[in-house]
Amino acid sequence: MKEIIGVSGTNGAGKDTFSNYVIQRTGGIQIGLGSALRDQLPPGIIPTRENLAQLSARLREEYGLAVLVDFAISKFRTGDSKNLIVNGIRHPAEAKRIKETGGLMLWIDAPISLRYQRITENDRNRVEDRVSFAEFQAQEQEEMTSTSESSVNLTAVRGLADLALVNSYKTQREFEAKIDELFFRDE
Repeated sequence: MKEIIGVSGTNGAGKDTFSNYVIQRTGGIQIGLGSALRDQLPPGIIPTRENLAQLSARLREEYGLAVLVDFAISKFRTGDSKNLIVNGIRHPAEAKRIKETGGLMLWIDAPISLRYQRITENDRNRVEDRVSFAEFQAQEQEEMTSTSESSVNLTAVRGLADLALVNSYKTQREFEAKIDELFFRDE
């Protein structure tokens, strides 16, 4: 298994499930870029997808396009964990930085109706999950393409992935079995 894995994909595809399972198996650490952004929001600002995207764009403009991944890798390098999952890669510079370190970029996707079902039925305790299906589709369309150099561009990130995984599995255990097959078959 690679020392560093960057995880990206569409909302509700299974990025957290993948990351949590791999960390459980390896004892490494996971740094979720979305969680890191939520922690940086000023008091009173609701963590909507729009507010998080604006904050990440501002940080990229001020500190460099891969600032979020640079922070995660720096934190990892100063610790004693043997591997790192950087969950929530949303900008091509972040994906490139993962690859520059010799890491693996993983893209996870699933059919949009299944992903919407997941975010509405599994309470992830995220304000940004409380949207209609039409809003969910519109948010995804906006995140797939970039409006500026510092904004989210999932289409470009997907193009940089070393491996793509479609998580249309009916159960979490089936998804975990696929992860085992791809990442732990030699154990």
